[in-house]
Parts: sequence; structure tokens; C-alpha cells
Amino acid sequence: MRPHGWRLSIGPICLVLAIGFSSIPLPAFAIIKVACCGDSITYGVGVPDRSTQSYPAVLQGLLGNEYQILRPAAGGLTLLKKGDYSFWRDNAYRGTIAAEPNIIIVLLGTNDSKPVNWQYGAEFESDYHALIDSFSAIPTRPKIMLALPP
Repeated sequence: MRPHGWRLSIGPICLVLAIGFSSIPLPAFAIIKVACCGDSITYGVGVPDRSTQSYPAVLQGLLGNEYQILRPAAGGLTLLKKGDYSFWRDNAYRGTIAAEPNIIIVLLGTNDSKPVNWQYGAEFESDYHALIDSFSAIPTRPKIMLALPP
């Protein structure tokens, strides 16, 4: 079920729905799990040292030990279910569900624009809604942040 008034739009700039990490009600001793789901941008392709310079690694450094940053990402992943390398059919998706994160950051869509994938472009919005719905059904009821490519 989509939040009231929520609408997915794809425009010339990234849509980022910001969330406040501190607003998540958890016991003081709990480690907050953040899943960074995405493609090569999330994975860190092209940075000299993925383990320290990818955005999940930088986020871990900024947030500290109270957070566990999970990295369900791989180069080439698509959001489209029918994409050539779909997140839905990858271990990254199954791992995200199984990890029961408290926060999920999604950066998928870049590889969907390739002609082999964009032939299914009419399904992009419904597939994105389906992904959000599947993440919303995780028992931890994670906060979801979307970052859509331009």
C-alpha cells in the first residue's frame, strides 16, 4: 500500500526523500541496520577503494558503530522485474528482506534506461511501487529512502 499522497516521478534531477535517522524508535542498545540497495553506483564501481570510498562505506563512517550498513548492491542491477539483471531475481533482494533492516536506501534505475531494459519502461513505476510495498511488509517496518537517477 502506498503512503497517502505519495507519487513516484522521474525528472531531470534525483528525487530524494530524506528521512531522519534519529526519528526511528528503537531501544538505546539496538544496532540500527541500514540496507543500501543499488547498482554499481552503490556498489562503488570506479572508486579507488570500495571498502572505504563507496557511499555505504562513507555512510558507515559518518554514522558510527550504532549503525550496521548492509550493502545489497551489484553492478548492472535493474529495478525492472524484466530487466536483464533484475534486483528482484538477485541475492541482493532476498538478502535485504532476510536482514530485516530498519532503514532501506534504494538507488536503482540507472541500468533500466539501457534499450534492452527500457523496452519494459512502462512497467518501471509499477515495479518501483511493488518494491516499496515488498520492503514495507518487512516485520521491522523499515523507513524507506528513494534516490532516483535523473
